[in-house]
Amino acid sequence: MGKAENAVTKLLVEFLTMNGAEIQRVQTGVIHAGNRFIHGAKPGTADLLGVFRGYAIAVEVKSPTGKGPTDDQQDFEHRWRMAGGVYVVARSVDDVRWLLRLPDRRVVDTLPA
Repeated sequence: MGKAENAVTKLLVEFLTMNGAEIQRVQTGVIHAGNRFIHGAKPGTADLLGVFRGYAIAVEVKSPTGKGPTDDQQDFEHRWRMAGGVYVVARSVDDVRWLLRLPDRRVVDTLPA
C-alpha cells in the first residue's frame, strides 16, 4: 500500500469509527521479520473489515488515481457479497458516505446482559 492509499485508509478509518463502525485494517501477504515469516490475510482480502449498524462491511482502499481491483480482490468481493456482506471500493470518504443511510439492523437490545 502506497502513501496515497495509506492517507485514504487513515481518513476512512477515522470517518467510519467516528460514525459508529467497528473497523479493522487488514494486512495481506507475508511479512519477513528477522528470522520469522508473519502471514497475513489471503491475497484479495479487503483492506478494511468491520461491522456498521449490523452490516458486515469490507472496504477495498484505492488511491485517487490508482488502478481498479485485482482479480483476487474481485473474487473476494464476490464471496463477501454472496455471504451477505456490504463491499465498497473507496478512493475517498465520499465513496463510503452512503453507508450512513443504511437502516440500523443491530440487535444489541435482544442480547443477554
